[in-house]
Amino acid sequence: MIELCTSMSTPLLTELPYIGPLSFHALVQAHTPIYIEVCENFQKATYRNRAHIAGPNGLERLTIPIEEGRGLRCPIGEVRMSYAQPWPKLHWSAIVAAYGRSPYFEFYEHELKPLYQAPGELLFGFNIKVMQTTWRLLGIKPEVNLTEDYYNPAPPDWLDVRGQLHPNTEKNKAAELVRNVPYYQVFQDRHGFLPNLSAWDLLFNEGPNAGNVLKQMGKL
Repeated sequence: MIELCTSMSTPLLTELPYIGPLSFHALVQAHTPIYIEVCENFQKATYRNRAHIAGPNGLERLTIPIEEGRGLRCPIGEVRMSYAQPWPKLHWSAIVAAYGRSPYFEFYEHELKPLYQAPGELLFGFNIKVMQTTWRLLGIKPEVNLTEDYYNPAPPDWLDVRGQLHPNTEKNKAAELVRNVPYYQVFQDRHGFLPNLSAWDLLFNEGPNAGNVLKQMGKL
């Protein structure tokens, strides 16, 4: 597995996504240290509980349901995942359907499937586990810190990407932060290349070369 060294000394301030789009991971491997925002309230319809994959029918959105009640007033560290529907089983089934025939699925399946067998109660805690595993498989070793205060604005020497990487194309600023680097995708012959999917799309399709793709993305 390729081990990437960070190439910039500019601190990165970001929220914590579920799996995380490629733009997020490209920024993580290109900056140091990383500050993950924990002094915020949960925001709906963001990558905090969403991930995009490329399935047989095109773009698929995986969403972790959260318990209703406090909504946007709930601190991110207190957000509880809802099990009214068996989302762990549904998410993993969608991942298998999308990538079961990809070149490297069998190499990473045993590392990722257990994440869905005991996700826990808190969204932030689950996302941390997913992120740690994802970074390890990508060969990224970031210096990670959790914020102790909410910075508004962020320190002037930091790159603040909070709210910049968004599943809504009208709100997404990824194109201004990283390069779009095409790579092999299983269903590309049906739907064309789908950019900025979750990091697992790159991992399953490119395997050990995933780190090189991320490194290219981080060079604007």
